[in-house]
Amino acid sequence: KASVEVTDEDVQIHGLSAGVFEGEVVSSMRFPEGKAMSVELQASKVSINSINSTFGMNMNCGGLLAGNLEFQMLPGQLGSMQGKGKLSLVQAELFSVPIFGPLSRLMQSVLNDDRVGAGRAKEASCNFLIQDGVVASNDFRTTTTSLIFAGEGWIDLD
Repeated sequence: KASVEVTDEDVQIHGLSAGVFEGEVVSSMRFPEGKAMSVELQASKVSINSINSTFGMNMNCGGLLAGNLEFQMLPGQLGSMQGKGKLSLVQAELFSVPIFGPLSRLMQSVLNDDRVGAGRAKEASCNFLIQDGVVASNDFRTTTTSLIFAGEGWIDLD
C-alpha cells in the first residue's frame, strides 16, 4: 500500500509498504521532472532462501536481510547514483572456521558432527556509501565465537 501524489512537476510515493521475499519493505520515493529521483527504503526480515528460489541463485547460507538505503539517481543512469545505507544478515550459515586447526576435522569425524571444533559465522553487517554508482564499504564485519573478520570492498553498479 502507498499514497501517490502526481503533479505537473513530479510524482511522489509516500508510506509505501510491501511484503517482499517473506519480509517487509517500507519506502518513500520522489520522481521530479528532469531531475534526479530520490528513494528512501527500509527492509526487514527479507529471506535469502526466498531470493534464491525467485532468481535461481545459489546462496546456501539462509538467513534474513535487513537494512536501509537512501539514494539519488538520474533515471536510467546507474553511474549517477549517490547515497548511503546499512545492510545486516542474521540467522545465516556464512562459513565456519576450524578452531583447533587440523584436529577439528579429526574431532568432527570421530564424533560424526561437523559443528564440533568449528566457529560459525552467523551474522554480518556493513555500512556503505554510494558515489557515482560505486557502492563502497570499509567496515564489513562478521564474527565467530573466537574470531572477528573485518573487510572492505566496492561494487561498480554501472
